[in-house]
Amino acid sequence: MFRNLKIGSQIGLGFALVLLIMAVASLFALNGLRTGSQSFKVYRGLARQSVLSGRVQANMLMASKAAKDFLKTRKETHLQVFDTRFRQTRDFAEEQFETMQNAERRKLSQRLLESLDEYRDVTEKTFELMRNRDAILKQQLNPQGTQMRKNLKDWPAILRPRTFRLLP
Repeated sequence: MFRNLKIGSQIGLGFALVLLIMAVASLFALNGLRTGSQSFKVYRGLARQSVLSGRVQANMLMASKAAKDFLKTRKETHLQVFDTRFRQTRDFAEEQFETMQNAERRKLSQRLLESLDEYRDVTEKTFELMRNRDAILKQQLNPQGTQMRKNLKDWPAILRPRTFRLLP
């Protein structure tokens, strides 16, 4: 069928066929590029959420460690670290909530913010109770303990408790 055509027509028809194949390939490539771009946007959003979640977890771990250290040592530097890290945790959690698209994950993110607020309230109460305990210990119990030791030392020898030695 193509043999009956003139050589110029055959070249023109071949060129048109190549252009048609290139157009179809371009359409497929454009569609693939568009799909890839959308997939990358989804991936980028998930990656950002993952990074924010990691930051929330890391800062919360450091804040809780600082709180534990404060309760153990009562050093104000640990309390400052706790405040800084907890504030960063809260900021990252808020950013995560604001950028969340999925409704179910958004609900979980909202619950995280509520839990963080509850945690902050409880730790503040705990810190305040520990400060009160320390004040009572310093102002009342330590002086009374010193006075009791002095009074026991000043007892007459006859009233002092005797130490017993166990027989072998």
